[in-house]
Parts: sequence; structure tokens; C-alpha cells
Amino acid sequence: MKTEFKEVQEFRQWWIWLLLSPLIIFILIVIIYQLILGHEIGDKPMPDLAAWIFVIVGLSLLYFIYYLQLRTTINKDGISFSYRPVLKRNYNWRDIDRVEIIDYGFVGYGFRWWPKHGWIYNVGGRMGLKVHLKNEKFFTIGTQKTEDLKIALNNLKIDYSSTE
Repeated sequence: MKTEFKEVQEFRQWWIWLLLSPLIIFILIVIIYQLILGHEIGDKPMPDLAAWIFVIVGLSLLYFIYYLQLRTTINKDGISFSYRPVLKRNYNWRDIDRVEIIDYGFVGYGFRWWPKHGWIYNVGGRMGLKVHLKNEKFFTIGTQKTEDLKIALNNLKIDYSSTE
């Protein structure tokens, strides 16, 4: 009997990297053409120091996007999730009033405030676990594994509603 739900979601969708490919290509051009071969790019080339700063910031941004993960764990103790490396949250069942599995539609990716669903933490898709706390706050964690989530909640004997 599965009494724990774990999910790790990452920004590895092909289309995200397709959108980022111009940045990746330009970084490679700057590295190879200007910094390695010593040729200037354009009529008003940036100094090498500025090129290095651009490369470092650009590669850092790409690494950050690649490294982002939404990790969710639900077990007998409660719900915990992290949006690595930005935030981490733990909620004990005694602090949770109720949970719902919802279709929140497309709200973008990342984490953002949405009046109807509170803070939404997602990486893709439209399904999520909306958590209502006893202090009347609420938030939604995106999931790609709705059926596994239902099984775990049932096995943990957690009442939930579903609006999918």
C-alpha cells in the first residue's frame, strides 16, 4: 500500500530550451569568436570584461533554469515541497484544513500569486493540489501525477475533493 507520494518536476521541456537556444548560441559565439579567437563582434564591440560578465551571467541563468526543481512529498506527517533552490515549505496535517485536486488551467510556469488559487508552484501542466490551511491561507502545488496523488491520499486516509 502506497502511503507516500513523491514527485520531482524539472524544467526540461524541449520547447523551453528551444526558446533559450538563441541565448545559448549567442553565448557560444561570444566565447569562441571574441574571447578565444580575439575577434570583435559588431561595429561597436563590447570590451572583453563586459563579454566575460555577459557569458557568466548568461551561463548562470541557464544553469539556474536547468537546476530548478519542484519536489513534492506527501506522507503521514504532512505536505512538504521545495522549489529548489529558491524556497522550501513544510506543513503538518494538523495545520491543514482540507485539500483539493484541481484543474487550475494555464497560469504560466514558476511560482506566482493567483487570487483564486493562492500561491501556485508549478513546472508545467494544469493539475494541482490546492491546500487550504486552518489559518485560511491556501496555495496550490502543480502535479503531473494526479492518479498517484489520489492513490496516496486515499491510502493515507486523507479526505480530498477533486474538480478535474
